Amino acid sequence: MKKYTIPDSIKHMPEIKGIVKVLDKISDSNILERLKGNCISGSDMIQNMLHYHDIESKTLECQVFVARENAKVQFLFVGFNNLAPNTTNNLVDTHVVVVTETNPPLLIDAALGHVLPNDNQIVIQPVESADPSKFGEYKIGDATISYFEKKNIKLPSIHQKNLIDRLKSDQEVTKKLSFMQKALIFLGCFSLINFTLNVAMIAIKLIHG
Repeated sequence: MKKYTIPDSIKHMPEIKGIVKVLDKISDSNILERLKGNCISGSDMIQNMLHYHDIESKTLECQVFVARENAKVQFLFVGFNNLAPNTTNNLVDTHVVVVTETNPPLLIDAALGHVLPNDNQIVIQPVESADPSKFGEYKIGDATISYFEKKNIKLPSIHQKNLIDRLKSDQEVTKKLSFMQKALIFLGCFSLINFTLNVAMIAIKLIHG
């Protein structure tokens, strides 16, 4: 049984088939059960599986506020500094999700299944970027999940990895610019030689005309 729902607004995306394959693999195995509350490993796994299907993504550190209508504990704070559950057990008080490099970008979170309905344990939603400090608020079952920017970073390794990706991207852009510059220089030289030869031919015709 699928344990996620694809919103109608993103079903037309060309990458959705690959994303569904990844989510089906997670949903149809016992992996999902082990990802509950284990956002770091889960996000890393999802990112690698997406890459296998040629879908690039980033891991994003954030904090999540969950409001539930029909639960004993109505409000949950996930990833907030000094408020996350089990922080006394040396666990990091942060939360990590995957954001795809697609149009629109999609947020994927497979670590909140313990607070979501059994048939909707993987969050997959388009990123809402109107407010940079709150990049998503989604209604799933009786829960409203709000994702907020993490201002006090707890996992510099994630951001270091993203920095390396940016450096690689910058290197690729530099290579492309260098190639274009060489191509323009070649075309300029070719045009100059062609112009010189044409002038020489005209001059020869005038002399021997």
